[in-house]
Amino acid sequence: MIKFIHSLIIRPVMLFPSAETIKCLNEGKRLMDAGEKRGRGEEQEEEVADDSEIEDEKADGMWEETFKTHHDSKPNGPSAVAMDFTFPGYEHLYGIPEHADTLALKTTKSDEPYRLYNLDVFEYDLDSRMALYGSVPLMLAHNSDRTVGLFWLNAAETWIDITSNTADKSMFGRMMDYVKGDQEVPEMNTHWISESGIIDVFFLMGPKPYDIFSQYASLTGLPYMPPMFALGYHQCRWNYNDEEDVKTVDEKFDEHDIPYDVIWLDIEHTNGKSSICNLQRIVE
Repeated sequence: MIKFIHSLIIRPVMLFPSAETIKCLNEGKRLMDAGEKRGRGEEQEEEVADDSEIEDEKADGMWEETFKTHHDSKPNGPSAVAMDFTFPGYEHLYGIPEHADTLALKTTKSDEPYRLYNLDVFEYDLDSRMALYGSVPLMLAHNSDRTVGLFWLNAAETWIDITSNTADKSMFGRMMDYVKGDQEVPEMNTHWISESGIIDVFFLMGPKPYDIFSQYASLTGLPYMPPMFALGYHQCRWNYNDEEDVKTVDEKFDEHDIPYDVIWLDIEHTNGKSSICNLQRIVE
């Protein structure tokens, strides 16, 4: 386990278990930031450069946000935390689910960053970095020699930018490298920023993918053994109309001699999507 004191990571920090550097902290643009928690209306310790920054403090979303009927207050104000991490010698990054995108993470130089925020999205976009059901802030860098991991332990809304010194290079730049015979060492750069919380990062040294997940499980804990019925077939759909609809589905399984262990009722059968079921509604 590696412990870093806040004041030490203002300068770049490099990790190398052997002769090669496999991970760097705060090296690229040195975008480390730890937002200062304060009450609304309180001044920051730093001097404000101009009036525009004061106006930004009053902008929507700094202290509270409203989306339709949902209201999100931010008692600590703009207290985001951020840091950049570099993976020298790697061209491929994986992880940070869940997104309807490719397995290998793409660069975000000319597009939106990857978003981690649990959402129930109906008819989500394909090839998108938008947030979906689950958020796991675990990233893996993989090459033919080694796999390393990064676990950003922060449950707040998080955005991740990814750039590459090779994938982001223009066709002309690649042609010039070929003509000159240059062979640039590939490097993946990532910038993580969370809406709130603290910087709490774990570096998983691998060296194999199996080792990464073993190290990750040692931090988060292993899953419980599921009950036997959970391993069977589960029947579900986006809401059944009423009790008769559920009975019909059950009868059809018997009619066609198809076994199942569980039939799920969607949240619409509850009272106001509460965890306390409104059985009267589905009976009707």
